[in-house]
Amino acid sequence: WSVKVAKVMTGGGEGFGTLSSEFMAAASLGMAVGFGFASMLLRKRIDLGWVPLAGLAMMVMALLLAFLTPGGWFFLITLGLLAFFAAVFLAPLNAWLQDHYPADKRGEMQAAVNLQDCFAGMIAVGVIALFELGARLSGIDPALGFSLQMGFVGLLCGAISIQFLRTLPGDVIRLIGVAMIRAVYRIRVVDAERLPKKGGVLLLPNHVTFADAFFISAACPRPVRFVMDEAFMASPWIRGFVSVFDTLTIRQDAPLDAIRNMIAGLKTGDVVCLFPEGQLTRTGTLNELRRGFELIAKKAGTPLIPLWCDGSWGSIFSFERGRFMEKLPYRLPYSLSLAFGAPIEPARASLEAVRDGLLETSAAAIAKRFPGESREHINGHQLGQLNALQRKTKFLTLEGDLKLSGIGKPLGAFCERFGASMETRVTIGQGIWVGGDALRESIQALKPGESGVFYDFSRRCLEPVESEGWLHLPCLALDGMIIAMSMPEPPKNKENDAQQRGHLAGTWGKLLPGWYLKGSRVHGPAAPEEGLELPPGATLDIECFLHDRTTLPTAVSIAPTPSE
Repeated sequence: WSVKVAKVMTGGGEGFGTLSSEFMAAASLGMAVGFGFASMLLRKRIDLGWVPLAGLAMMVMALLLAFLTPGGWFFLITLGLLAFFAAVFLAPLNAWLQDHYPADKRGEMQAAVNLQDCFAGMIAVGVIALFELGARLSGIDPALGFSLQMGFVGLLCGAISIQFLRTLPGDVIRLIGVAMIRAVYRIRVVDAERLPKKGGVLLLPNHVTFADAFFISAACPRPVRFVMDEAFMASPWIRGFVSVFDTLTIRQDAPLDAIRNMIAGLKTGDVVCLFPEGQLTRTGTLNELRRGFELIAKKAGTPLIPLWCDGSWGSIFSFERGRFMEKLPYRLPYSLSLAFGAPIEPARASLEAVRDGLLETSAAAIAKRFPGESREHINGHQLGQLNALQRKTKFLTLEGDLKLSGIGKPLGAFCERFGASMETRVTIGQGIWVGGDALRESIQALKPGESGVFYDFSRRCLEPVESEGWLHLPCLALDGMIIAMSMPEPPKNKENDAQQRGHLAGTWGKLLPGWYLKGSRVHGPAAPEEGLELPPGATLDIECFLHDRTTLPTAVSIAPTPSE
């Protein structure tokens, strides 16, 4: 087309070679840059969402060329952009085709595609010739005839792109949604190579925010099918989302149907994402895991991969500040770290194995986030990932007590990182207090009438505080590092929400994200290489409460530690 336009402009005489070379150079350069850009876009995974978007851009460029006078820089740039978007249109399609060829027919099928390309090129040349002939027979000016040709090309690109949009709505929405998420959230991906490149995989992440599906889609090198409770289907927006993304729904009164669908998806090679907690956390920490994934993994014969998203507690989509949404972000952009855990073979699938895998993966996510940082700084970050001490609020300490308790540095790091304030006082009064033995003795000596919240790091913290009006919250610190914390009971978001406990008698509270147990030691990026020795009898239950076995109520279910 550009060669014929150059011929019309010059009459095929002087300057024809130079002008046609300029036009061809612009198109060739645009195509080369487009394929280079497409290779960068597709370096992690093939995303067909680019195809209709590039097609629409081709339509705009072609229609613009139809109205431009040939020649000049603006014309050359538009011609180059048309070729650029053509390359972005073609590259994902070619990559997707080659990725789906049967191994024993790869060469044959690629040759067939190349042959089709040749035939399509011949047809395109024939169409141009027909337009040229039609313009001549109709007495239309040749330059106008070539503009009509490009207008036809633009409309054809638009029609094909609309068809792609109807065929691939999920790919396009996912592409745009992930781009928007990445504009607001800086996502660091850890150990993505642990996800098999092909074959079915059951992905089991922690569940902190309503946006977790988008975070995971942005981090995962493969497309993901999510499992959603059918109770959310009442909303027409969510129904549309489910239909577009090929989401698997689960009904509480008919879970076996969903299990069969998940098994079928895994056997066909899909990455299926199931949130094993079955609910969003309102404590920031891991909730009790629900059964079901063990059967799914064993029936499908596919590995399970724990996935931990660190830093999402504090996002506007989390329950931090006591509500989902309806709050302003602390800062933009917001930093997240998503880590893929070591695969768990289906024969080993159990509540305990997945719980331990998730906790160990949480440590990996935090470790990659703070390379070379001090233990106190890392521990301060861990404190900000649960609903105990609140960000941008004040808590109180008793003069001299923190020095004796040894937890002043991580508390100071928490304040510095999350905008909280720590105020030291010499007398006890109403408020939120953090401390150890000295603070405990002072609170117990108070006269009736005073009230407050007491995060107790003392040696006798598992014993109730004998002072009316005080919410007593036992906690555990080892070697100056805070390991577990009790917290006030989180409120429900909706009336029918499941209860989530913040504290439990006979426990030091919930294990902080970033810690995991191996035998009698706790490990994580804020611990020395050999770990920290737990108190005798310390063990973790299925809700991630750290128990003292010697005070364990008989009704509490304890999951065995890895050494057991």
